[in-house]
Formats: sequence, C-alpha cells, structure tokens
Amino acid sequence: MVHAVIYIKKYLNLHPRNAEANFFLRVNKDPEEIENGNWYTTSHMGQDKLTGMLKEICNITGIDYTNRRIVNHSLRKYTSQKLNDEGLDSQAIMNVTLHQSLAG
Repeated sequence: MVHAVIYIKKYLNLHPRNAEANFFLRVNKDPEEIENGNWYTTSHMGQDKLTGMLKEICNITGIDYTNRRIVNHSLRKYTSQKLNDEGLDSQAIMNVTLHQSLAG
C-alpha cells in the first residue's frame, strides 16, 4: 500500500493548480499540452466515465461486482480505509479523499 501512497501523491502533483476540487480530472488529449506536463484538464471526469473506469478496474482485478453498485464513493471509502491502515494521519487522508471533516 505504500506504493499506492506514492502514486496518489504523484497523481495529485500532476493536477493543474487551478483545477476543480475533484480527485478525478479529465485526461488531457492534446499531445502538445501533455508534452508540456499538463496531463489533466482543470475539469472533473464525468460520472459515466468514472463508473466505467471503476467497473473496468474490477474486471481486471477480478473483483466481483455482481449485484453491487460500484460508485465513486466505493473507491473513496476503500482508499480512506487503506491509507488509514498504512498509518497516514487523518489530515493527510482528508487531503487525498477531499473530505471536509473526519465525519466524512
């Protein structure tokens, strides 16, 4: 899980400074922008795209989501739990998951 923390930090460092306060941003499709280090746009990923991506991750990893609703919050909750298990402090977890308070 330590590797996941490194990748999350790298991902967040690639967010544009003026981006919306969303964890999942749209991937930049302009090769020139990507070459300039702008991997993501400033707007959030759409709900349908995110849901499709989560289902694809489940299929690749062998997670059975039959009769289960896979949504953004599922990933957010799982990430929070795993980061907590790795000993990250509450404020760091809130920064990653964009929670406003410890209550969620």
